[in-house]
Amino acid sequence: MKEIPLTKGKAALVDDEDYPLISQYKWHAIYNEGSWYARGTVNGKRIVMHRVICPGIQQLDHKNRNGLDNQKCNLRPCNDHLNQGNQRLRKDKTSSRFKGVYWNYKSNGWESRIRSSGKQKHLGTFQSEIMAAMAYDEAAKIVFGDFACTNHDLGLL
Repeated sequence: MKEIPLTKGKAALVDDEDYPLISQYKWHAIYNEGSWYARGTVNGKRIVMHRVICPGIQQLDHKNRNGLDNQKCNLRPCNDHLNQGNQRLRKDKTSSRFKGVYWNYKSNGWESRIRSSGKQKHLGTFQSEIMAAMAYDEAAKIVFGDFACTNHDLGLL
């Protein structure tokens, strides 16, 4: 494993075999959708590093949710649906400390929801924020399988 220096004090990780190709270009750190990624210009096109490492794959997911870890063992093909399942909790999008949990003022309870393939599914309303989080985790395992990023995985439960 080698490190590729980026802007903003960041570094990307790549496999030794990919280092000669990746080190030819200048890379910079970008923040997008809650994660840092390495982006550069390759053959006149702006592109993220993981696409250079795995050309021809339409969409890639970082298993460990670290967009700067571009080792092949951390990259896997996916689609939008599966990629959604591996997203972290976005603090700007929720009233709860848990992923998939929201305060419902009308019912005066914690609501659990999951989004899959662009559609939102209501999982129930709960007295406890933790119970709502547990309901989300169970649904995420079913909907996203190995791609599920649960509250438990994030160390929240």
